Amino acid sequence: MFYFNDFVICKYKSTGDFHEGLAVVSNQDGVHGYIDKTGKEVIRCQFESATDFSEGMAAIKVKGKWGYINTRGKRVIKPQFRRADAFSDGLAIAANMDYADVGYINKTGNFVVEPHQWQNAEKYADGIGVLEKATGEKFFYKDGTFISYNSQWIKPFSEGFSIIKISDNVWRIINTNFNSALTSNFKNFYSSNNGMFRIESFEGKIGYMNHDFHMQIPPVFDKGSDFSEDMAVIELAKGNIIGFIDKLGNMRAFLRGKPFHDIGDFHCGRSRVYANGKFGFIDKEGNQVIPCQYDWTNSFSDGLAFVCGKGYSSYIDVEGKKVIELPILYCSKVQIGEKTVVLKAESEEELRLLKEAKLKELRSQVVSTSGVTIDSERASVQDNEKPHVMKPIDRQANG
Repeated sequence: MFYFNDFVICKYKSTGDFHEGLAVVSNQDGVHGYIDKTGKEVIRCQFESATDFSEGMAAIKVKGKWGYINTRGKRVIKPQFRRADAFSDGLAIAANMDYADVGYINKTGNFVVEPHQWQNAEKYADGIGVLEKATGEKFFYKDGTFISYNSQWIKPFSEGFSIIKISDNVWRIINTNFNSALTSNFKNFYSSNNGMFRIESFEGKIGYMNHDFHMQIPPVFDKGSDFSEDMAVIELAKGNIIGFIDKLGNMRAFLRGKPFHDIGDFHCGRSRVYANGKFGFIDKEGNQVIPCQYDWTNSFSDGLAFVCGKGYSSYIDVEGKKVIELPILYCSKVQIGEKTVVLKAESEEELRLLKEAKLKELRSQVVSTSGVTIDSERASVQDNEKPHVMKPIDRQANG
């Protein structure tokens, strides 16, 4: 006897954040495309993989090779690379199919830094790239010139500064003219973000330094994020405190679990919070503006956040209003011997017709092989499956 188990799932197996008005999605077969802010699939699912848009272009994978499309879905750089990163300041890290080494390409797909000697490259930013040879020798690339710099490693430029590790616990900050702005001793020194450097003391405490290289907020926190929208998320082990601070060090603190177990970075004026197994959002005053009611959410990006719960997947705006209701698929699963067959349709009526056709097919098979009876009237209904949620997209396209 055969039984159909009916359930619904989101049309998309994975959904990404919006960037430049478009979000990456992949269908249940794992094929990628893009939707706009109305939820319309404006670039149909056709790619093996795809990344977020940056500077009007996104990397897409076709037949094992990476290329680029524009926001209209037109292929502007044909698939030809083994690796293709997001564009930044007009250049992107890329590697062709014949070499393991990397270089920088421009928006026509031509290498401006050939990939024949560079083992590693960092994001091109502030008009400067960072490259490393297999020997470990490191170089800056600016205006067609390569500048060697003796160091253990170099972080890409961010907000006009690069962090260089000279030796163990010795850090140097240089500006875009390669002048040393500061040499200091810390356990860790992080790239500038939102006008502040995050540092870690030898005692493992987090503090913040401004662009005048003044320790604006002393290292007293056990954990601390980079600043985002003038706020940083912090934790204090003593007292089990979580919260966030502004650039003057003013703190909005909560006892962990009262009410929030976790707090995220601010994006679009909202921080994702977690309480009692559900996600919601607070504003910069610590007010809960969107209740903790979702099984999962992404952070806000481009003014929208992906949310989901039992039987639904949506995008909401910063007020919590549902802006996009992602389409669902009506499905039915039937076990045929050791084989499981899943039928998928975009409407209940379409699913009904598919089930009838499958029953007809099964009847003809059974009549020709055995006396097994098919009960076409009975069907056990399975609870709606939780829609799939996208893992964070790696903006670096590899392999």
